[in-house]
Amino acid sequence: MDSEQIELVQKSFARLHPIAHTMDDIFYIRLRELDPKLYPLFKGFMGTQNAHFMHILRMLATGLVRPEMTVVITDQLGRRHLGYGMQDEQYQALCKALVRTLAQELGDEFTPEVQAAWSAAFDLLVKLTKEAASKVALAYSH
Repeated sequence: MDSEQIELVQKSFARLHPIAHTMDDIFYIRLRELDPKLYPLFKGFMGTQNAHFMHILRMLATGLVRPEMTVVITDQLGRRHLGYGMQDEQYQALCKALVRTLAQELGDEFTPEVQAAWSAAFDLLVKLTKEAASKVALAYSH
């Protein structure tokens, strides 16, 4: 990600603060629409998930300029998603649900440039999360 994309993510995230209380619900509705098989993996953890949803997005947005923060987030997410039984191919539905949620919540401010910036951020998040999960899985397989 370049500095312009990081700035777009951070500025658009700042606009989400007033509507943070609805973001998690909208995300899980979008996730259920995109992949009904994936939704049940999270259903049992919804109380915890809802409490962490905006926190994770906030840490991602601010952590893009501090890579060590992004690694902390992805290490925790990788462990949790491994425990939920997430498969690598299911991350695509998560990213689509996140993008659709942002599109709905940001409206006209969700320009193609903002979408590309968030997509790049989610791609990075997924890459690092999958790497963290595979390290944990490898450690337990020995």
